[in-house]
Amino acid sequence: MSDSSFKIHITNSTHKHEKELASPREEWYAQYSKTLFELSSYEACIAVCTEALNKVKNMHYHNNIWFFRRIAQCYYRQKIYDKAIETYEMITSEKHDWFLFHELAECYFNKGNNHKALEMAKKAASSAGPINFKVELIALLGDILYCSGEYDLALKHYLLVRAIREAENWKENTVLTQKIEKLNAGKWKTDFKKETLKNELTFYWNGNKINKPLNRDIKKGTIVKLLAAKEHGTDGFINIDDGVTIYFFLPNHHPGYQRLNIGQKVTFQTTDTPKGIKAKKLKFVE
Repeated sequence: MSDSSFKIHITNSTHKHEKELASPREEWYAQYSKTLFELSSYEACIAVCTEALNKVKNMHYHNNIWFFRRIAQCYYRQKIYDKAIETYEMITSEKHDWFLFHELAECYFNKGNNHKALEMAKKAASSAGPINFKVELIALLGDILYCSGEYDLALKHYLLVRAIREAENWKENTVLTQKIEKLNAGKWKTDFKKETLKNELTFYWNGNKINKPLNRDIKKGTIVKLLAAKEHGTDGFINIDDGVTIYFFLPNHHPGYQRLNIGQKVTFQTTDTPKGIKAKKLKFVE
């Protein structure tokens, strides 16, 4: 099988240019390794990719990167996450496509390293690429955040996935729906527009904090219980009109702190925490 590449001349209406094509041997390695991977023959695929990297001296179309990627994918499928991570780290030091960071994030997540998984997934999400191509990545971000106790942010990612799927007229994903229902349970508004969620989460993917609660509706209630004052403030419970009691904490630097009493009317917003719903942004009603 020939190791020699060859050139073709391409002509269009404006100019002519020359393009060098892969040798028959390089093309054979590419196609054979792809077939082995699709057949789940992972050890054989790794061997063929390694042989290609050793024997083909002049790679085309970034095939050296793609052979290494196929090796990393084989390690991932075999749950050999350390070797997969090592290979992906080498690849992403040279090539920065968003899907490579996505695959690296999956390796870290399956290894149980949520911190690194989140770092790589955010890097993938903030890299160039159509948002509708990234639905699995955004769902992965939701899973990582959920496992990290960031339930509010996890829900927003799942809602963005749903908004993208609806905009593309894709079939309903029952697993996604179950995740949203489990996190939401009727507590929040979930009719956010795709662009609203995309803009807010893009801000987060680029390394910024999101402090807005999901539910921006202003609620009214009455303070019905105060707990013992702490060094930095006082916590207690608010009763709202439908009989629901919600926890709050008021820092001692709040302008209305000295007027804090049972029976005080307040307005507030709510946010989700690992321990349940919490009131925040309290304002006293005169």
